[in-house]
Amino acid sequence: MARNARVGLWLEDPLCPVEHELTGGYRTLGNSLADRGALVNLDIDPGRSKPRSSGNTGVRPDGRKRLP
Repeated sequence: MARNARVGLWLEDPLCPVEHELTGGYRTLGNSLADRGALVNLDIDPGRSKPRSSGNTGVRPDGRKRLP
């Protein structure tokens, strides 16, 4: 289903706080999509050119990062 899909989730921004219950649900969704083959980055910030490095430790065989 999600194979080859690319998903970026911007979950935290000090200028626009979101309830932890919601971000937890979005993280669960991201993990579920990653388990189904999507390339998911949970640390996207549209104001930056590159994702912040905080938790993406898994690497796919082709070298692209994937959720742990």
